[in-house]
Amino acid sequence: MGSKEEEITLTTNKKTYETDSTSNRQNKTDRKPVENRGAALVRLKRPLPKDAYSDCVKLFSRNDQVDDFNRQSIVEFPGQLYEFKSDDEGDLKYLNKILAPETLWLKIAAPVILLRNLSDRLVNGLRGNIYDITDSGPIVEFPSLNLKMPLEKVRFSVFSPTRNTEIAVRMQYPVKLSFAMSIHKSQGLTIDCLEVDCRNIFKPGQLGVALGRARSSKGLRVINFKPQLCVIQQPEVVRNFLSRDSTELLEDKTCCSQKLESSEQRLVQTAHCQSTEKTEEKLQETEQDIPIDLYEDDAEEFDKEFDDIISMITVAQSEPVTLPSDLNLDLILSSLKCENVKTIMQENTN
Repeated sequence: MGSKEEEITLTTNKKTYETDSTSNRQNKTDRKPVENRGAALVRLKRPLPKDAYSDCVKLFSRNDQVDDFNRQSIVEFPGQLYEFKSDDEGDLKYLNKILAPETLWLKIAAPVILLRNLSDRLVNGLRGNIYDITDSGPIVEFPSLNLKMPLEKVRFSVFSPTRNTEIAVRMQYPVKLSFAMSIHKSQGLTIDCLEVDCRNIFKPGQLGVALGRARSSKGLRVINFKPQLCVIQQPEVVRNFLSRDSTELLEDKTCCSQKLESSEQRLVQTAHCQSTEKTEEKLQETEQDIPIDLYEDDAEEFDKEFDDIISMITVAQSEPVTLPSDLNLDLILSSLKCENVKTIMQENTN
């Protein structure tokens, strides 16, 4: 029989195997009363089966909570403790904010997570377990890849455009313990046994992301949930977008290329900017886990340094631009280059 091609339009996106755990994702649509969602989450406070809890992953909103739990867990974990010190150079302020730890504690069979892309398969965020520890360093087993990989120390650095040089460099094995993880770091994972600690939830949708990591409600536990603290309303621009009627779906799909009227587009952009300004300071103080070598507040500090340099340049339509003599563009561009290209965007950037 000949095959006939059919066009399929996806109308529902379901990540997990059931809808119980995803139907209560906080602040996604705000279509259900907060009380209903809260009651469902309170019921998930019940303990998980003991046989599953030993492999349970805990999610926290902040990195300091993650680090405290991981330190406690590795001490209690059975086996010999191995300590790996980093090789550091530079400004202590920025060394302390590099994601790779100064002191890495490991035991055989302890869970870890990669902090760097090492290949097209060994990517940042991949979870594994310590298979062995040799004189050359740890060997990590990645069950999802059916692979055992000896690790070498890699270079983590922070570059200052004002000083035109690297101000902090750390050589360390590119893993950290993952008995617990930050909600940010867990994005994209599907976890069979999960405990979400709701303390210090600080932005809209964060709790929803955490709940969405669970494969099913049977393997999900939610603790320290307080609706008045954890259920954070989405910005007005998001609520307005979600409340709007969808554009009519046309067979030729020209509806997808329709643009907003200029006045409406300006209104949405203005609302977004206002929302961003209100939350920016809070996010800088609390968000500590982003996949670069420095925290968000320091990244923006360096952005300002670039702005200061650019502001020194007088640009005229008919005149050439003269850069400061001490500005080493080659060094700046080389620090932005991705050594292990994984995406088209990274390839284009290089």
